[in-house]
Amino acid sequence: MIGKTGVGKSATCNTMTGTSSFNSACAGKSVTKKGKLGKMKWQGKCFKIVDTPGLFDNVMSEKDLKIEIIKCLTLILPGPHIIMYVIRVGRFTKEDIETTDKCLKILDENPYKFMIIVMTGKDDLDFDGKTPEQYLESVTPEFNTFAEKCGRRIIFVDNRRKENKEEWKKIYTVIEKLLADNRPYYTSKLLEKLDVAFGELIAKYLKKEENITREEVVAFLEKDVQNEGGSLKYLAGHVVVGALIGGVISAFIALSIPAVAVGTVGGVTVGVAKHKLCTIS
Repeated sequence: MIGKTGVGKSATCNTMTGTSSFNSACAGKSVTKKGKLGKMKWQGKCFKIVDTPGLFDNVMSEKDLKIEIIKCLTLILPGPHIIMYVIRVGRFTKEDIETTDKCLKILDENPYKFMIIVMTGKDDLDFDGKTPEQYLESVTPEFNTFAEKCGRRIIFVDNRRKENKEEWKKIYTVIEKLLADNRPYYTSKLLEKLDVAFGELIAKYLKKEENITREEVVAFLEKDVQNEGGSLKYLAGHVVVGALIGGVISAFIALSIPAVAVGTVGGVTVGVAKHKLCTIS
């Protein structure tokens, strides 16, 4: 689950799972501070959903940023079947799409074919007497460009609706179609190396504890990673993973540093910071 801070990622997680276990509230800054894993069963299938924090809020240290990226990626190993990009109904500007493109390029390969655009705030459209189709007729060219890259897989959700099972059914319909059209899951060099390192951890535990199943070990390690225990520290200290994550963090930091436009006013050189506000959160 990715998107800018405050667009309703955690609320969408709650809608999907039919719970209130993901911390969601109307606030001026990111409510989700730590990556969180949720699980649910539907029609005989087990779903893992990862809610991620505001990595571009410019409030995380480089160390914390490294930990959160590794944590969130580990919780979806060997890779996500679906990448849900959450956007709040409203104006989607050229700056939004440019920053989104840059941030998604960090993922390697082609993440777009695994993506579904989730538009939150459908209740606002209902209040204004607009349909999703009418809204899409008025979006910016930048949004249309992004939507085309994602195969125009767009779903509108109302996270305030009390009967959220119907909202989940709509989401599931789009997920099911995408799964039918795609290869098993999205992966990248970093995910592949993390998967190898995580496999090493599993092998160590299985060798040490004879009366335990692989599924039990995986469940234990996932919980330990989410709680930032020794397993996460092992992965963060892994040589190959560390080298790859260093490059990702450099790109993240570059995206979060404000670009400066320089001009002249009355013969005086003036610099204006243009903050890039897109977040993977």
